[in-house]
Amino acid sequence: MRHRQSRRPRANEPVTGDGRVAGLELAEEHLLDRSAANLPSLLFNPSSNVLLPAADQTVYHITDYRGGYFWGKNVTKVGRLPVACSSLVGSVTPTGRVLLSFTSVKSDGSESVQQGFGEMVLQGHAWTMLNQTSTSSFAHWAYMVQSKPGDASWRSLPGVRQSVPDFLAQCPGSGPQIGVR
Repeated sequence: MRHRQSRRPRANEPVTGDGRVAGLELAEEHLLDRSAANLPSLLFNPSSNVLLPAADQTVYHITDYRGGYFWGKNVTKVGRLPVACSSLVGSVTPTGRVLLSFTSVKSDGSESVQQGFGEMVLQGHAWTMLNQTSTSSFAHWAYMVQSKPGDASWRSLPGVRQSVPDFLAQCPGSGPQIGVR
């Protein structure tokens, strides 16, 4: 096993107006997924007080980026639970800190918002988004890595054995759009 060094962005690696986020380009059709090395998450059943590990695959389809903000859709599959779909809105600071907001609409029409926190981290020679998210019954952390056509992960995502396009197709739509005032 090879040790992969990670570090935080330096002050001279800012977010710029051209879509560069601490060395990672965020632009239309940018896809980030969980790497195979960090798939396990924890599911908690409060009524039985049981905590269980569960495979988790998450894909962020980032459809646009402007001035430190990015948005798109999020598709998540945890263990045997149904696929969860949400809109993703996030920001990244010039120092590489990341804030994520996942919003979904429940069957009764109410909104559910979950937040995640993270930072841009250099692993080897590639920038990743190291994130943490939790709810009352779920916790996970992940190095989100870019996936593009031609990558092994594009053809078969770890944990779900589906291609990225098939995995994303389970959640229609592209996420938030910029409105005009």
